[in-house]
Amino acid sequence: MLNKKTIAVLIASTIPTTALAASFTQNIAKGTEVSNEVIDGKQSVYGNITNSMITTGGHQYIYSGGAASDIILNGGKSTVNNADIKNFKIINGIQTLNTGAISYSAEITGTGIQRVNDGAKSAYSTLANGGRQYINSGGKSENTTIESGGSLYTYANGESLNTTVNDGAFFVRGGIATNSVINGGKQVVTEGGITTGDIINDGGYQNIGVNGSAFNVVVNKGGRQDINTGGYAKDTTIIGGQYDIDPEATGENVSFDGGLGFVRETGILTGYATLKNGAEIYMAEGSDADISLSSQSKLYVVNDITNSNMTLDNSSVYFRSSFDGELSTKFKRI
Repeated sequence: MLNKKTIAVLIASTIPTTALAASFTQNIAKGTEVSNEVIDGKQSVYGNITNSMITTGGHQYIYSGGAASDIILNGGKSTVNNADIKNFKIINGIQTLNTGAISYSAEITGTGIQRVNDGAKSAYSTLANGGRQYINSGGKSENTTIESGGSLYTYANGESLNTTVNDGAFFVRGGIATNSVINGGKQVVTEGGITTGDIINDGGYQNIGVNGSAFNVVVNKGGRQDINTGGYAKDTTIIGGQYDIDPEATGENVSFDGGLGFVRETGILTGYATLKNGAEIYMAEGSDADISLSSQSKLYVVNDITNSNMTLDNSSVYFRSSFDGELSTKFKRI
C-alpha cells in the first residue's frame, strides 16, 4: 500500500487533494460511482470510477456500461471491454483496449503501454518520454500526438489517422497511416505498411523501408523523404525539402518546387519528375522518367538515364566529366 506522501507526489497535478481511500471497491455495480481509490488488487467496474490510482498488483477491468476517468496507472494493469474511458495517465503498466473500447485523451509516458486491439479505438492520446502505443490488427488510433521519447506502432490491419509527430517515432509495420504530420522525429514505414497524405515539415524525417509504400506525401523545407531499399513512393511533392531514392528503391512521379533530390546507384525513378524554382536533382543511376526543368533548376547526371523525354526552360543539365556511357535521353529545349 502506498503511503500518503508517495501518492501526493504522483497525483497532485491531476487529482484533487481529497485523501484516497485506504481500501478499494472490488466490484463497482452499474449505477454506482466511486472515486479516490488506490487499487492494488482485482477491480471490476460496471459503474463509474474517477480520480483513482492503479498500483503494482492492481488490475482494473472495465466492462460494458462501465466508465472510468482521471485514473493514474502506475505499476498495474487496465483492461477495457466495450466501454469508454478518458484522461488516463499511464506512467508504468499496461492498458489493453478490447472490442468496443474507446480511450480519450490518454497520456502515456515512462514505461507505460497502451495496446489497442481489434474493434477498439484510442483518440487524442499523447505519447512521450518512453511511452508506447500499439495499434494491433483491427485497432485504430486517431489524433495521436508523439513527443520526445514516445513511440507509436501500427501493425498489419491496424490504422492510424491524423497522427502528429513532434518528436519520437511512428512505426507503420504493415498497418495504414493517413494524414500524418511529421514536425520532428521520424516515421518509418515497412513490412507492407502504407502511408498516404502525409506532410513532412522542418526537422521531420520519413523512411520508406522494405515493402513499405508512401503516396501523396508533401515534403516542406527542412523535411526529408528517404525511400530505402525495397521501398516505394508515388506522387511526392517537394517544397524546399529533400527526396532520396536509395539503392534498389523506387520513386514514381515527383514534383519539386525548390529542394534537393538524389537517385542513388540502382535506385529507380519512373513516371515523371518536374523541377522548378532552383530545384536540384542528382542522378547516379536508372531513370526512365520524363524530366522537366524550369526556372534555374539543375540536373546532375552521373550515369546514363534511358528512355526519357527531357524539357529544359532556363535550366541546366550537367554530366560527370568522366561520363562514357551511351546517352539515350531525348532533349527538348524551350
